[in-house]
Amino acid sequence: MRFLPCICVAALLGAASPALAQSGMPVALTDAEKSAIENQWADAIAESQRVGRAVFESDRAAQAAAASEAAQGTPDPRIGGWIAEPDGDGFRVLGIGDAGGSPRLLAELRVQDGQAVDGSFSAYPDGRPLKRDEEAAYRARQTAASADFDKCGDDYKAVVLDDLKEGFDVFMLLPMDDRDQVRIGGNAMVHVDKSGRKVLGVQSFSRSCLVLGSPSMPGAPRPFSVTGSDVLAEVPTALHVFLSLQHELPLFILTAKNQLFWRVDGDRIEPEQKYPPSAR
Repeated sequence: MRFLPCICVAALLGAASPALAQSGMPVALTDAEKSAIENQWADAIAESQRVGRAVFESDRAAQAAAASEAAQGTPDPRIGGWIAEPDGDGFRVLGIGDAGGSPRLLAELRVQDGQAVDGSFSAYPDGRPLKRDEEAAYRARQTAASADFDKCGDDYKAVVLDDLKEGFDVFMLLPMDDRDQVRIGGNAMVHVDKSGRKVLGVQSFSRSCLVLGSPSMPGAPRPFSVTGSDVLAEVPTALHVFLSLQHELPLFILTAKNQLFWRVDGDRIEPEQKYPPSAR
């Protein structure tokens, strides 16, 4: 995937950070400063890149599975969600829902490079038993959907990642209504235990229902990038990587805690600018 180059940094959204709106203009980082910042936050940057890419690929696989099922005819209304499991160079995507009073496998297929593999779709009208980890992943999805976090809408999709440690990281994501408007606010990551039944914690990514960019207009060129602040971490998060990949747009993100501007271009994260101490 190739992104259009950004020719400038857009103006900071002052409403998201009133204190910084009164500060001076940011200045470019020197190569030495960039290197020092990247070294300081190397682990956090790598984690955002890895998880953001995983969320994007899993979500893309689930969307492809839902579209493939719809193309077969009438979608099974019992399917409560699609769980994408890494499988070799692609994904095995499971359509799971309640049948006979318990979660059952109702459909499955393989997805590779965001496309359903021809001939891989199978439907199970009577449902098939789930493995323990498959049922736990589905229950984690349902548990996260009912978790308490600041929502900015009623329509959410869920991406379930097995964190291989304590449980599941379930990303509750708002749909992309406009490819030129990036919905930062309202998304959350819900950490669920290995049973899929108990919420262990919730991570929000914004203090508000922040939307970056302007609505797309017919015939108008796409923006080169979008810029915003209101970030609750020292570096851009997995959500920003996911959104950049999904919208095919670079994001310029201000992390208010350390007053750094970062460029998120797909799964690349680089510090670009800073506010000088005299402006803080």
